[in-house]
Amino acid sequence: MGHQYVLTVVIPAYNMERYIARAIESLFASDEQYWSCFEVLVINDGSTDHTVEMIKACMEQLDGASIRLISKENGGHGSAINCGISETKGAYLKILDGDDWVDKPAFEALLDALKDSEVDMLVTDFTKQIPAYGQSILEQPVDSSLTGLVQSTLPPKRLPMHSLTYKTALLQKHPFRLTEGIYYVDVEYSLFPMQYVTSWLYLPLNVYQYLFGRKGQSVTLDSLVKNAPHHLQVLKNVLLFRQNIPSDSPLQAMTEDTIISMLEVQEMINHHSPHQEELQQETEELIKQYQLNQLV
Repeated sequence: MGHQYVLTVVIPAYNMERYIARAIESLFASDEQYWSCFEVLVINDGSTDHTVEMIKACMEQLDGASIRLISKENGGHGSAINCGISETKGAYLKILDGDDWVDKPAFEALLDALKDSEVDMLVTDFTKQIPAYGQSILEQPVDSSLTGLVQSTLPPKRLPMHSLTYKTALLQKHPFRLTEGIYYVDVEYSLFPMQYVTSWLYLPLNVYQYLFGRKGQSVTLDSLVKNAPHHLQVLKNVLLFRQNIPSDSPLQAMTEDTIISMLEVQEMINHHSPHQEELQQETEELIKQYQLNQLV
């Protein structure tokens, strides 16, 4: 099946009026010779602020840019990504959250790499941008010794969403949908499709710029505590997913690494929650039910 673009960048957006223009403009900061290679698909997830107006202003200002806007009722991050997957016209798909942005040279290099790519997944670096502390932390998700070498065995560590570019056919062909109506489903996006990945490539390109620590962001401690049931539900989904993985599969190691990370976060949530006793009991029951003692 032919594709109109090399890449679709899906931007889920809910009340992103302060940030969405930066996200879109960072993509089209690339030289115009690249513009025909990719499209931007913005999924407005029922925003109640001026997000839509900001998107439309970008569409008017960026003449010649391929930008599509789909507005839908609010259904959460997973719902917006599910919509984006079904509507993409690119051979590959990358998620860019509405408050994040890309690095121009790295994004152009990614597009160049994708033009001749056949692998199921490309893995690239990203930077955690923490303005409150004036920090920029480069994250390299896999060992640099793997640079440019097509791999068939998955790495043992979880790959964050920010590092991933999937082949669209892989996401559309298989029965894959993120849980809707809750936060933290980026964990599902970065793990569940891995069962279908048979080839992948790492390139040391610092493409994704991840804004971290923004007030109201789902990963702040206050939000994690407030949305504790969401995090617990995603943890349960990952545990159910693990049950269906063959014991000798390389995906076991990546899944276990994900579970360990999520349990650490869950313990932090439990400690700060006004419902500490109830949450701790439920966490301990999960550890017992899924025989996780060897992981914690």
